[in-house]
Amino acid sequence: MRHVWIVLVAALWGCAAPTGVSSTEPGDSFVGKYDTFFDPTDHGEIPTDGSDIAWVSAGEQFHTWTFTLTGPSTMTITTNRPDGEPGLDTTLYLHRFDSVTGLWGRSIARNDNREDSLWWSGLEEDLDEGAYQVKVKAALEGDTGAFVLDLSCTGDGCTPTAEPSAQ
Repeated sequence: MRHVWIVLVAALWGCAAPTGVSSTEPGDSFVGKYDTFFDPTDHGEIPTDGSDIAWVSAGEQFHTWTFTLTGPSTMTITTNRPDGEPGLDTTLYLHRFDSVTGLWGRSIARNDNREDSLWWSGLEEDLDEGAYQVKVKAALEGDTGAFVLDLSCTGDGCTPTAEPSAQ
């Protein structure tokens, strides 16, 4: 009977992941990063032709942004070096929201080094209508630094960028 309890406790422990999080990806090391992977720095919604800058630090190792497509579109998502900043080798993940489970699913695309760079990441994906999450981390554990996330969109589902108000 004692062995049954040990197996049961071990099985339940493995299922005790926080809700509303993405699953881990094969090959990733999450030693010491559990809190930041499952509770990343959330930058909120980004336009489908938007750009934002972020910093990977010891306390903020994973960063997320979300975007919504209203129809079929091709999204290009890249990380780049901010002006005047040293480089940071990044890994980029793309997740789709699962309306059945209410969670961000496993990554539907991932890139460590895009074709034109050994440091920066990039994806070009044909996507359907839906909500998506971009997640960025340093490729190497312990690396810190800044990066720019750039999104561009072509197709019927792109979210228009708000025009600056004339003053």
